[in-house]
Amino acid sequence: MSDLHEKVHRTIERFGLLRTGDTVVVAVSGGADSVALLHLLADLRDEYALVLRIAHLNHRLRPDAGADAEFVRQTATNLGIPITVEEVDVSARAAAQKRSLEDAGRRARYEFFARVAGTMGAGCIATAHTQDDQVETVAMRLLQGAAWETLAGIPTSRRLGAATVVRPLIETTRAEILRYLQDRHVTWRDDPTNRDQRFLRNWVRLTWLPVLEARHPQTRGLLSEAGRLAGVLDKFFEETASMVLGQAHRAGQTIQFPLGVLRDLPQDVRQRVIRLAASEVSGTEVTPHDVVAIRADDVAAGRVGREVRLERCVVRRGYQSMEVSLDTPAVSREYRLMVPGEVEAGDFGIALSAEVVDRSSLPAMIGGRSGEVFLDASAVGSKLVIRPWQKGDKISPLGLRGTKKVHDIFVDGKIPRWERPHVPLVADAGGRILWVVGLAIADSAKVTVASTKVVRLRARGLYEVGRIAGALAAGVHKESRRLQT
Repeated sequence: MSDLHEKVHRTIERFGLLRTGDTVVVAVSGGADSVALLHLLADLRDEYALVLRIAHLNHRLRPDAGADAEFVRQTATNLGIPITVEEVDVSARAAAQKRSLEDAGRRARYEFFARVAGTMGAGCIATAHTQDDQVETVAMRLLQGAAWETLAGIPTSRRLGAATVVRPLIETTRAEILRYLQDRHVTWRDDPTNRDQRFLRNWVRLTWLPVLEARHPQTRGLLSEAGRLAGVLDKFFEETASMVLGQAHRAGQTIQFPLGVLRDLPQDVRQRVIRLAASEVSGTEVTPHDVVAIRADDVAAGRVGREVRLERCVVRRGYQSMEVSLDTPAVSREYRLMVPGEVEAGDFGIALSAEVVDRSSLPAMIGGRSGEVFLDASAVGSKLVIRPWQKGDKISPLGLRGTKKVHDIFVDGKIPRWERPHVPLVADAGGRILWVVGLAIADSAKVTVASTKVVRLRARGLYEVGRIAGALAAGVHKESRRLQT
């Protein structure tokens, strides 16, 4: 076994990058690093009982890109490894998405790798990032003024969909790789774009680092150590944030934190908690745009009702809590309910039933702040409408003379602004509001000694859409009041 074999083997074992029997997608561009990775993993096939598959993406950025693909195909044939080759117009994608060529190409590659891994049920995707790539990445992040946690550079492994991206060469230098290939008389393809200093990484590698090293020979070591320390601190923050997230309250597609808990955390940890929660709620990694948005607006320190919209979810500041939830549109649909009858008001996340009963069947305790209310049948009528709140809506609440704005009932009930459009209102055929579900009933529809027939309205949570539906779905009922007679 060569020195490089032993070194890569130690890296794999140290970080647990591969396990016996793994199916591995090997990302091969045709360059020296990826060709070396492919040969090293091919030599390790028997030891780890690996099932290998080569993945090559043609970016169509150069006239000879097709020759690269053909070279990788031939290498795959020589090694007896199956291969998947696709191509994408990265230039067109970059223009359409308004991204740099580097960013568009990276996204296209990882989408491709994830798709190949998913097709063949691979648990690992191996990429050929080296120690030199790591140093260059740390340097680039410093020059870009990126968030400090990104100074850790390239992680040894990370999740990508159902697979894990692994970097067996992350402790190997480019010089070691070139010696390995030359000693084995293995050829590779040179990409001329790697010398184009319009790309920041190329400029860092070819100009910036050599100038610094000429003045300070320890430059690479210092950058590598800075990245290592950033990684250690980042891991600590990640573990702390994970502990806080594990203690959060979950209801459907919402994760809720007590405001005091988040405020007591250092800001960097608090932001990490929000990022982890956003990733869990949305079911995918947060985008760089989301990271910037979370860092730029500390919602926990903002006013009640403050919110930050991410790509797929929203971070919101409530009265005594902060929550991360999927971004659901406000309800605009109305539903009709016959008396007696039942209707599923899906946009509100509830099913509502109306049943006519004798007054003698009333319980001792009833009221508007529960999922079940009893109203005078003569006040209810034969048709009801379930609709969302509209600005200016008023109700005459039970036990209160005069009217009150539904908005004020929301405020009294500490219903956050974003949940109010999901609270169903039940009105009669004439538009008079009889019940703000879970919060209040109209005094004019109360059961009295003169009532002979009573309508029992019951709301059942189908799934969570806001606090009211969530409480009903969980079987939680609010406090009741004594029957007014």
